[in-house]
Amino acid sequence: MTSFALPEEHPDDPARTVLVVPHAGGGSAAANPLRAALPDDWLVAGVVFGGRESRFLDEPPARLTDLVDDTVAAAAEAAALIRPESAVVGGRPS
Repeated sequence: MTSFALPEEHPDDPARTVLVVPHAGGGSAAANPLRAALPDDWLVAGVVFGGRESRFLDEPPARLTDLVDDTVAAAAEAAALIRPESAVVGGRPS
C-alpha cells in the first residue's frame, strides 16, 4: 500500500512536488489548503500513516521512528513516480 495520497486531478509533469506530513491525528487532507494556494502545475501530496485512510489495516505508528519511516517511504515513492525535486513540509491543524 502506498505511503502517500495524490489528488484525483494532478499534473502529469509537475513543476514542483510538495509532500505534506499531517499533524497528529490528521490525514492526507492536511495537504488541501496548501494545494489550493499553490500554482496548478505543482503537485501536492499528503503522507498516509499506517492505521489511517487507505492504510487502515496497517499497523499504526507507535514511535517517532515509525512516523519518520513512513515519511521517508512516502518521499521515496513520490520521487520514483515524479520529479525528485521535492519539498517536505509539516501540516498543522486549521
